Amino acid sequence: MGSNSVWFADAAMRYLAEKDAAVTDRDDPQSPPIDTPTAFYTLTDATPNEFFLAPGLDAQILGTTAGKTINIPTGAAARGVDPETTVNLQGASAEYNLQRNGTTIEVRDAGDDSLIASLSASTTTSSSLRFHDGAVQLAVEDNRIAIGGSVLNDGEHIGGSALTLNDTLTSSGIFSGTNDLPGSETTNAFLTLTDTSPETFTLGAGLVLTLLGNSAGKSLNVPIGAGVDNVDPATTLNLEGMSTGFTFARNGTTLEVRDTAGNLTASLNASTTETSLLIFADGFMELAVVDNQITLGGTPFTDGLSVAGSTLSVDESQTSEAVFGTDEPAQTIEHTSYEQFMLELVNRARTDPLAEAARYDIDDLNDGLAAGTLSGLPMQPVFSHSLLIDAARAHSDWMLASDIFSHTGEGGSSAGDRMEAAGYAFVLPWTWGENLSWTGTTSALPSDLTDFILDQHEGLFRSPGHRGNLLNEDFREIGIGQSLGEFTSNQATFQTSMITQNFAASGDEVFLGGVVYEDFDDNDFYTPGEGLDNITISLPDLGLETRTSDAGGYQLAVPSGTHEVVFSGTAFDSDRLQTVTIGDQNEKLETLYRN
Repeated sequence: MGSNSVWFADAAMRYLAEKDAAVTDRDDPQSPPIDTPTAFYTLTDATPNEFFLAPGLDAQILGTTAGKTINIPTGAAARGVDPETTVNLQGASAEYNLQRNGTTIEVRDAGDDSLIASLSASTTTSSSLRFHDGAVQLAVEDNRIAIGGSVLNDGEHIGGSALTLNDTLTSSGIFSGTNDLPGSETTNAFLTLTDTSPETFTLGAGLVLTLLGNSAGKSLNVPIGAGVDNVDPATTLNLEGMSTGFTFARNGTTLEVRDTAGNLTASLNASTTETSLLIFADGFMELAVVDNQITLGGTPFTDGLSVAGSTLSVDESQTSEAVFGTDEPAQTIEHTSYEQFMLELVNRARTDPLAEAARYDIDDLNDGLAAGTLSGLPMQPVFSHSLLIDAARAHSDWMLASDIFSHTGEGGSSAGDRMEAAGYAFVLPWTWGENLSWTGTTSALPSDLTDFILDQHEGLFRSPGHRGNLLNEDFREIGIGQSLGEFTSNQATFQTSMITQNFAASGDEVFLGGVVYEDFDDNDFYTPGEGLDNITISLPDLGLETRTSDAGGYQLAVPSGTHEVVFSGTAFDSDRLQTVTIGDQNEKLETLYRN
């Protein structure tokens, strides 16, 4: 068989600091950005010296920020910042205007003039403003306010592009990849509801808010990991997850909803006869006061009573699935068996990079890369996302149809553009990367493409740039798209396997995943055709459940903690039980074999 293989050595990769600001305006059905009026962020002795505002949070700071560092992602805002504070802004300096208003310096978006930060300049103690491309000092000298050496009189403004920057201090590292600082450190935030507050709004993932004002008549969407306190009667709560994943307890005239780790998800006032609605992925329950008795889903709650959600009944006529996107048609896109096989090869490499290098006689994992780029240590697996698969397949199709092999795609699009166009939402902190590969033959394609996939994986791993993407520790999700057909290169036409690998990470969500298969060839590794479909994977303590794809793969967003995992299906004589501990990285369970 004559063949030709090509691997693109300049693998594409981009981190959020280089991303257009428009990213944060997009909706993520799994972790929707907060869409609320101004909240108050209260600093306490327990507030870390450096913290992030949640994307979309417009926060009035209460308490002193002196000596602290505030990281403000695109779309968030911080009002009332004190002197002697470091403020990291996600964008480049040219994206902002700075205006003096009395003894306050306002940082505004250069496009829509929205407020990003307001900093007090009432003392001689200076603050630091850091942008993606450099930093300036905000100082008061001789009763004059100066920004990076430029004096501003009251009412004057200066464009960020006119600032003289110290380019040795930037925010670029803060908003790149993952970091060890708490993202969305806003547990002491207060949300003030007013007449202009929207009727429906969504809390940011990880955000815990205490409501001030009346929530009656409004709908609040609460994703996993978020929480809302002081909810008034006659409020609708859409909660991500099954009712069986929560416990419910009465405390006086308050009903508390908590997750399996005991974290507060919601507290609802039940002091009047007005009914509130709690809607879950599997149905809804009414919180009502009847004859001075508090009931939830018809079950009476005496003071101090705590009940597991698994013991309560729900009305299945209305669920929260549409709110959180769990029933999106796009989520039915799955890897084929060959794409799943390539995913298993990727995760084999990530599990033991040094063994993978030895397999291909590579002595130095960093050969062709900067020293220390790759540690060689095991790293978290990546799992499939249907929208990344969609974007990858579309690009592979386009390259075949256009006889073009390039990271620049249809309409001049980048890989990140294509992921967003497919509907994948980038939520801070985020990153993406792309690998491309094709291999072809002047003969007909074989019916079994396993060797093609093996060759393409080896070629990618041998290429330093692609190896950097394959072993990037920040990536958590992947979409592999294989397209088959004619491809013309150097005036020769080949029957071709065209592969696009789209890697990404978005927000702080982590996943449990793997593949369920029958090992027909007894090689202790997944082979195309071995996957077991329609196997149910459930986490009873969380009320979470998914099924394996036709190729046998599965993935499920799971909160941190130790959980029992149940595998069930007609392929098994009985349910198979495993235990997994989820931290801040993906976890892959050992594969299962049919009896």
